[in-house]
Amino acid sequence: MNWRKVIVSGTPPSGRYAHSVCAVGTKIYVFGGYTGDYDDTLFIFDTETNTWETPEIQGSVPSKRAFHSATAVGKFIYVFGGFNGLFNMNDIWILDTDQLSWECPQVHGSLPSGRFEHNITAVGDLLYLFGGGNHQTWLNDVHIFDTVSYTWSLVAASGSAPKRCAHSWISVGPKIILFGGYDGKSRLKDTYSFETDCNSWISASKNPSPSGRAAHVSCSIDNHVIIYGGYDGKKKLSDIYVLNTDTMRWVQPHTSGDEPSGRSYHAACAINRKMYIFGGYDGSNRSSDVFVLEHVVPSLKTLCTLAIKNHKGKVGSMNRLPLELKELFVPEKV
Repeated sequence: MNWRKVIVSGTPPSGRYAHSVCAVGTKIYVFGGYTGDYDDTLFIFDTETNTWETPEIQGSVPSKRAFHSATAVGKFIYVFGGFNGLFNMNDIWILDTDQLSWECPQVHGSLPSGRFEHNITAVGDLLYLFGGGNHQTWLNDVHIFDTVSYTWSLVAASGSAPKRCAHSWISVGPKIILFGGYDGKSRLKDTYSFETDCNSWISASKNPSPSGRAAHVSCSIDNHVIIYGGYDGKKKLSDIYVLNTDTMRWVQPHTSGDEPSGRSYHAACAINRKMYIFGGYDGSNRSSDVFVLEHVVPSLKTLCTLAIKNHKGKVGSMNRLPLELKELFVPEKV
């Protein structure tokens, strides 16, 4: 895995943390965060041209906030909750990335309480919200928002995960992987799988696991979850761990290149099998840089190719291989 600092053009956002980023196509949408004040600006980063722009928005916009959460379904980005320096919010806003317009829809059902440092992720047309804090206690409730009917519902889950905030919570197929966070006493290093097909929790903590942390980021690529950075209570972290969600085992891969400094409250998303991170706080400064982690997870074809190369000479016949793979193993002329 190789880190690369992206050389950007256009006017980048000011340094910030506790913002959100979402990927739609090859563009990254950055909203809100803390810049020294709470922000309500939308920025777009084009990963094909490495260019920042601040689009003109039609109509109303969400109020200033940080420590909110956001996720994308198709061309729409959903932003929920957060903190504005005065109170916790429980509103949901929808950005149409084609029209560049925001909508605060009339919602139905049982709304989640206002909160911050929660997380939200999508499984199909449903958004799953977990955890966070409200300045009185930490939370461990699960709520679903139906993006078709605009209806909230509280999940009566089987089992539970401990209360926490500043965790990672990312979907991989029908399951959602929860890792780490802060419970008011310590930075956690437990792993849970929330099975959305039966609304049940499964404790999946196995050794070795990443060290305890909060305010880190996670992305999913194929059947893998990648986490980066965070805060362990003493220092800002800059390490990478990868979880295979089939075996539920963590590994710490070797990384090279222009590695970012340790940070927390940054944000990340995945585009074309690459993980992009933006912003964050290193303990002294609010960041405005963009880094990309390339070659995050090898494709299935690559893994098969490597396996065949490693076992060449042990395979009984090469005739069953597709032509494009056979061509990789033509004997060298002597």
